Amino acid sequence: MERTAGTGQGRTDEIPEARQSFRDRFGWYLQKYMERNPRGKHSDIYKAAGLSKQRFSKILNNHDADFRPRKSTVILLAMGLELTRKESEDLLHCAGYTLPPVPP
Repeated sequence: MERTAGTGQGRTDEIPEARQSFRDRFGWYLQKYMERNPRGKHSDIYKAAGLSKQRFSKILNNHDADFRPRKSTVILLAMGLELTRKESEDLLHCAGYTLPPVPP
């Protein structure tokens, strides 16, 4: 993907634009949530999420633009990262999924 000057797309601290590929947006959100996670180490995160090392590695290092983890996998990652509901919804949205509304 070509990076355009002045849009901030090359900076890792800016939220990716909606027109960027799934891989770029999902990867950005996942990295940000992992950086601030108290567990710290990747092994602690994938164990807390109940994911195998191989699946976690595939999600982190995937360079295939068509790859998208399953909704259940994204939810497991959100739980393993101890994300709030809003953060979980953001991560799911980047992967193309939603959570059902909270009943009143």
